[in-house]
Amino acid sequence: MDSLLTENELSFKKDVRAFVNTELMPHVEEWERRNKYAREAAKKIADYGLFGLLVPAEYGGLGGTVMEYLIASIEIARASVSLASIFGAPAGIFTDALLKYGTDEQKKRYVTPVVAGEK
Repeated sequence: MDSLLTENELSFKKDVRAFVNTELMPHVEEWERRNKYAREAAKKIADYGLFGLLVPAEYGGLGGTVMEYLIASIEIARASVSLASIFGAPAGIFTDALLKYGTDEQKKRYVTPVVAGEK
């Protein structure tokens, strides 16, 4: 797959992989044992900015591409498929629907806090 990626996408992949390797992978076993995935993992993912990957900067996001979203999903799934689900729901499904169909007030009220990991 790497041969199909642009230089920017390869750089993004390298950065996300380093984040996953240092911030997520070391904790997966413990999170599974304690059943504490959601809050602790979500906080780390939000702090890194990935919940806002597809969100425009005006709502606190990174304004990234769908390819970057896919790269992040794959890299996070390397650590745990459960973690990829925790990433995918707010980063893709939830924010995408609000950005497409929500009012400006709804976007500010809900999208911005999700990007920050507050909701």
